[in-house]
Amino acid sequence: YPVLWTGDEKVSVTYNFSTAKAAAVTASDDGSVATFAVELTEEAGAEAHNFYAVCPSSAQISASKEYQTLTVEFPSTQVPVDGSCDEAAQIIFAKHESKVFDNSVEFAFKHISAYGNLSLKLPSGVSEISSITLTAEKPLAGRFYYSPAEDSFEASAGSNSITLNTGKTSEVFFACVPVDLS
Repeated sequence: YPVLWTGDEKVSVTYNFSTAKAAAVTASDDGSVATFAVELTEEAGAEAHNFYAVCPSSAQISASKEYQTLTVEFPSTQVPVDGSCDEAAQIIFAKHESKVFDNSVEFAFKHISAYGNLSLKLPSGVSEISSITLTAEKPLAGRFYYSPAEDSFEASAGSNSITLNTGKTSEVFFACVPVDLS
């Protein structure tokens, strides 16, 4: 999926797994590029200068220098919109790893959320719904430790269900952590 910006987003930027700093983005007219700025101080004696960015900023809960992970949260309650899933569940990530402290960094964001689109056939006698709950044997949402080095997730406080607050029964989009449900 392409990464498109509306200009309403905020990004969290972490340097060497320190506390994140949030910044509002300014989007290009076509939404293909966003700019933002945070002020970070070079870590004395650091051998690596790694920058990590998560959007929306509310998805990044914390960072662990010890474990080299970011804690991110995939919402277990979502409100799908026409043609897309809840914006808060569309989590994107970028990294810039360097041996020198760069004063200006260009990030290439990628989606770390998995996406689904479902349609339901209501049982006889049911004409409307108010929500849909998806349940699996593995965590679909909640808090996860994300390892940028391995591009992998480990559940911290995962939820095996996602509730979609919608009355729609077709073209219902949702987002979750990438998980093998086979």
